[in-house]
Amino acid sequence: MTRQHYHQRLKAILQWGVNIGMNFVAVRSESSIIHAFPFNSEKKRGDVAVKRPDSEVHVHWKGQLKLC
Repeated sequence: MTRQHYHQRLKAILQWGVNIGMNFVAVRSESSIIHAFPFNSEKKRGDVAVKRPDSEVHVHWKGQLKLC
């Protein structure tokens, strides 16, 4: 994927959030980062664990997803 395609995809995802009325500032200010896992060249991704106000923990990653 080229850098241009990556940015187009990212923009589309963010626009989708705006279209459904997501308040990014509120979501971000109500959440806290528990742990950030740096980019791992073996796994080809970086992860972050986020705790939501309802005490749920969400793990998000950016990078390659390899399905077996």
